[in-house]
Amino acid sequence: MHSILATSVILAALLSTTSATWGFGGCQSPNTKSSFDADQYLGSWYEAARDSKIIFQYGDCTQARYDWKSSTVLRVRNTLVNPKTGNIDGVDGSATCKDNGMCKVGFFLFRNGDYRVVDTDYTSYAVVYSCS
Repeated sequence: MHSILATSVILAALLSTTSATWGFGGCQSPNTKSSFDADQYLGSWYEAARDSKIIFQYGDCTQARYDWKSSTVLRVRNTLVNPKTGNIDGVDGSATCKDNGMCKVGFFLFRNGDYRVVDTDYTSYAVVYSCS
């Protein structure tokens, strides 16, 4: 089972180790996973926690599934349980990632979503960061 951790507390702890400071008006730039290996990142990841202010994140049991769409583009399938209906809502997208964990993710008309893999062991946890 893969878990994505993205709580304010965890990010604050990680950012404090990258000498970033909290402030208004700009995005932080935490260090990302050096030598990121997209092949090892493939599969299903289950969200353990998130900032409640993240847009489009409104349900429970959030899952992200990654597999290859082409030799350089990942297919992304995000699902969650809608708390109002009990149904599973899902959205398909795509991502491109560099070997430093910096990714661009796209859904619908939004094609340049910021997705940074701060750290992962590829089997039990991943910490991701986004500012946009």
